[in-house]
Amino acid sequence: MNIVFLALILFAYYNLWFLIATVKSRNDLVDLAWGPAFFISGWSAYLLSGHSTTSLLVNLLVTFWGLRLFYHIQKRIRGSKEDHRYGEMKKNWQRVKLNSYFKVFLFQMFLVLIIGSPVFYISFKRPEFNLLMILGVSIWLFGFVFEAVADYQLRKFLRSKNKKGIMKKGLWSISRHPNYFGEVVQWWGIFIVSLLSGAPLWLAVSPFLITFLILKVSGVPLLEERLKEREGYLEYVENTPVFLPFIGKKGSF
Repeated sequence: MNIVFLALILFAYYNLWFLIATVKSRNDLVDLAWGPAFFISGWSAYLLSGHSTTSLLVNLLVTFWGLRLFYHIQKRIRGSKEDHRYGEMKKNWQRVKLNSYFKVFLFQMFLVLIIGSPVFYISFKRPEFNLLMILGVSIWLFGFVFEAVADYQLRKFLRSKNKKGIMKKGLWSISRHPNYFGEVVQWWGIFIVSLLSGAPLWLAVSPFLITFLILKVSGVPLLEERLKEREGYLEYVENTPVFLPFIGKKGSF
């Protein structure tokens, strides 16, 4: 019953974002909804159940991640046109609003329910914190810093005169997508905390799904497609791992 209540909260949340996006004619506003969706549903689960140190800590971690991501994305899209990915989707749809509602907004709601499942488990089960969980928290912290630094370095590059080239300094010299790598690491850290709280192994669907989406669907492939026409891209690809820093696969994705 608790998960049904969370689904209803997210349903209302995404309907609100759909209305805003419809008024603004910008489906890319769904990217802004992504981070807050997790901490809103996470804190809802926390309030629905008894509290524990572990659930409090995990929800704080997810909130830090969600707020930072929201801030980063709103700075990126402010004053810009709609992201080309969403524009291409609209070109292939006859009923734009209907498709946008189900294939963009409600689909993202479904993803939040799956990926956020370790957070919900911890909130509902209220496990007590133990020292082994420091492992998962440490992994999350590593991923958080990695993603934040990568985003900062990219933002600084995009403000420079060479923004039409390839960013290949700092963390971008050891991975072509260090920000995505950091995000994936954070969700594996959350899963490890839940696993050490007694969660079933099937909750690994959460980090596996976010890893799959970033590597194969909406993250790396789309960005690589956009960058391949830029000067210096082929050299960058041949010398820089696509995802895992230092040891990842080099060459075209």
